[in-house]
Amino acid sequence: MIAVFFVLKAPITFIICYIISALCDAVDGNLARAFNQCSRLGAVLDMITDRAGTTILITALAVLYPTYAPICCLITFIDICSHWTHMYTSLIKGGESHKICSNPILHWYYTRSVLFTLCLCNEATFVMWYIRFFAQTNEYKWIIEGTPFLWYLLNTLLIISTPLCILKNLINIVQWYEAAKDLVDWEVQQNKSN
Repeated sequence: MIAVFFVLKAPITFIICYIISALCDAVDGNLARAFNQCSRLGAVLDMITDRAGTTILITALAVLYPTYAPICCLITFIDICSHWTHMYTSLIKGGESHKICSNPILHWYYTRSVLFTLCLCNEATFVMWYIRFFAQTNEYKWIIEGTPFLWYLLNTLLIISTPLCILKNLINIVQWYEAAKDLVDWEVQQNKSN
């Protein structure tokens, strides 16, 4: 979370911190699985830190691109609500993992390769919009002028990642709906048994 201090003033430092954080998150999850150290607390902390990191970046985008602030707010709202409701429902029902889902869309989403790809493209889209903003300022124009291939690559990756980012955010809506429905079903069952 050190990155938050650099988000609007030192974009290169922010990006380096953000990428290191994402890599540490991936390593942490893989190590937890490899050494059988997965826990509900770990899952909750992982989900919270993921949401917090993404929220910092999307909030910065809302500041940098004020025209798109409502979209940034909506994405953040859906992201936090869907993940929180999904995690809460999974925990209250005593599920083994929040990644075990009966809904076919969510079952597909939580396969390792799909989840990795969509999360990577989601984060990459936001990071690339962030970089694009600063690359067009006088201080960082060298990104465009000095390295045209890098600028071309950035825009190409943005074109590729954006549809997958949109897909992930649509799946968040499905996740939220399914979690709310499961929570209502669980509550009805609890009321019947009392």
